[in-house]
Amino acid sequence: MKFLNFTLLVLLFIVNQVDGQNSKAKSLIIGNKWVYDVHQVSASLNEYHLSEEVLKDTTIELKDYATIKSEGTNFRYQRADSTKIYEYFPRGSIQSTRGEEFILVDFNLDVGDSIGSYVVSYKSPIFFFGKTRLRWIMYSYGVGLVSFEDWYVEEIGLVYRFYDYPGGYITYDLIAAKIENVIYGDSNLVDIEMHVQLKPLKYELYPNYPNPFNPTTKIKYDIINSGNVSLKVYDFLGNEVGTLVNEEKQPGSYEVEFESAIGNQQLASGIYFYQLRAGEFIQTKKMILLR
Repeated sequence: MKFLNFTLLVLLFIVNQVDGQNSKAKSLIIGNKWVYDVHQVSASLNEYHLSEEVLKDTTIELKDYATIKSEGTNFRYQRADSTKIYEYFPRGSIQSTRGEEFILVDFNLDVGDSIGSYVVSYKSPIFFFGKTRLRWIMYSYGVGLVSFEDWYVEEIGLVYRFYDYPGGYITYDLIAAKIENVIYGDSNLVDIEMHVQLKPLKYELYPNYPNPFNPTTKIKYDIINSGNVSLKVYDFLGNEVGTLVNEEKQPGSYEVEFESAIGNQQLASGIYFYQLRAGEFIQTKKMILLR
């Protein structure tokens, strides 16, 4: 009988490892899904739905993380306990060059407390998804006049984000979710694809982020007609230093990452330009590499 009890405990432990993490800060059970209504406002308006879903568990540096499928082919790695949500950023990502874990939010913090570049600006109960839960509003100024306002709700995670950058802003509103097999909001939205996007209204090359940058930065652009698209980087003298895109593209929004290391060559600090060509459309913007 003792052997059976021990076996049952082992099986329960294995099931818990496979089925994900359930905590007061955020539920990260496999199959959980969050659907956001995204509005991007700049020279044009771009609206779409974006969903994130817990696909599996993984172990990184002896810690168990939920693997979350995000936009496109992007993955996020999060874990949570009773009061904190953590995220692991892989080596070479914009957030970390060596691979490390950061705390996204600590529900023990009070107004005025800080965590990383974020400051808690507001804390209050909120009726969300049929239940009164605690909400933390966190504000951060980033690099290059970029700022974030994030709303986190316990047991749910991120429910709202306002991302302000030179030339425009983006908002993310959580409008539906499936958490521990309970569906909140529109059940039809929970079944949508990862990124259902409306066709952009115009060609657009956006400011890179972050800017200044080191060692990587992201560049986003919109295409309205099918055809060959090129995105190239030039130094201050007009010499081409890299080709990021040179292929046929369908209408849509795209994002690429530029690394300051071209093969074995490290680019020097200074001003660089990136230029988008699509049909007769040509647009160039400036970015700064700081070492």
